[in-house]
Amino acid sequence: MKKTVLIQLVALVFIFAGSHPVLSSSGSRNAAPAGSFPFDLRRFSIKQEYIPAGADTIGVIQSTVGHTVVLHKNTGQAYYAAENDKIYTQDVFFTLEDSSCKIRFDTRDIITLGANTKIGIDEYVNDKKNRSKNSTINLVRGKAIFYFIKLFSYRNSKARVKTATATVGIRGTKFGTMYGKADPALDGSPKPADSSQGVTTVHTFQGTVELCNVNGGNCVTLTKGESGWVDSDGNTWSGPSPDNMESDFGISKRIQKQQDQKGKNTDTTDTGVKESDDADNALDDVNTGEAIEPSKKPDHPPEPPPDQRQDPPCYP
Repeated sequence: MKKTVLIQLVALVFIFAGSHPVLSSSGSRNAAPAGSFPFDLRRFSIKQEYIPAGADTIGVIQSTVGHTVVLHKNTGQAYYAAENDKIYTQDVFFTLEDSSCKIRFDTRDIITLGANTKIGIDEYVNDKKNRSKNSTINLVRGKAIFYFIKLFSYRNSKARVKTATATVGIRGTKFGTMYGKADPALDGSPKPADSSQGVTTVHTFQGTVELCNVNGGNCVTLTKGESGWVDSDGNTWSGPSPDNMESDFGISKRIQKQQDQKGKNTDTTDTGVKESDDADNALDDVNTGEAIEPSKKPDHPPEPPPDQRQDPPCYP
């Protein structure tokens, strides 16, 4: 009798476990308040549990503050994101009001989303055999900071960010991008706030990017400390970045503060990317365990000639 009851209990445990997906993280999945969803998310039923979307993952949710919703575009399933959730190609990320999210890809690239932002992973290729990577990110609205780093482990590396008005070609850099109605007080755009329905803004904090209109024309190259803008008519401007533009994104510090309150020290992660307050050092802080490009290697003093070397002391 006892043996029969035990077998029945074990069977019930397996049935219960099979009907409830296992969460991939320990983060919170509290539901957002009613009425807080953007119009293009309201028709979806958002689950408070992780939903896998296939076998091949491309990265993880590294941090999240507030409410972030992940939509599997290929299945139409949506759920509230939490730390360490696996992500997939064709995933779309929605951050709600007062929310932020950091995504870490298997290629060591990182995207940090600000509030009220929608980003889709249109393409992601990580071909380790042929040492190449290729990605296309679609910024539908809002703002984000991108870290794309060139490593020796990849012979060919291509990445771009696209919006409704522009494309941004990435060459291994840290930059911020916004898309929405022009607001000179926010994005430093040179046009009046009511002059365009959609303006793409790019601020380069480190490295180099190429900014073009959506048709691939009127391209400008932006280096550290430079910004560019593309309006809905395809016009392009560039110039020095406004003061304190990186801090105006208000993204990384929000996540850092949240994690500090949890008692975590997340200045460095297992990706090796450090959230530096100094934008000049953002890419110099990389320590992924892989060799980076020669221009990024730290300088070391040369070895002295053999006749000037000192042998280490010997101890009995």
